[in-house]
Amino acid sequence: MSASPALQFVPSQVQAWRDAFSALKPSSPPCPGLSQTAWLPMYDNALDFLDRFGAEALDLGWSVTDLFGVHPTAGTMRADQCGALMLSGQKVTGLSADQMKHGLVTYYRNVLGGDRHPGLGI
Repeated sequence: MSASPALQFVPSQVQAWRDAFSALKPSSPPCPGLSQTAWLPMYDNALDFLDRFGAEALDLGWSVTDLFGVHPTAGTMRADQCGALMLSGQKVTGLSADQMKHGLVTYYRNVLGGDRHPGLGI
């Protein structure tokens, strides 16, 4: 008889992020500057990130703005005001307190971004 998999505790904040993000339509880009072609892989990869790295991101102090923020009027056209998950359609391959790796691209969390809003209704 094989052992049952261990239960994994998911912090309620991570579940709230996932629930809110899941409520967005994968067929409808949620902000200016984001095409349907770019949005669909971004949507899928953000859900994958939350499942694989969400608890770790929360423990490392990543906020909803750090992850999902977009400029309030320019959307993703202001890349300097976007959260790490709003910049790439690539799967996240690594996470630390100040970096998120998307394959060969690294997002650095040390950007000020004072006029970002929590974006995407999350």
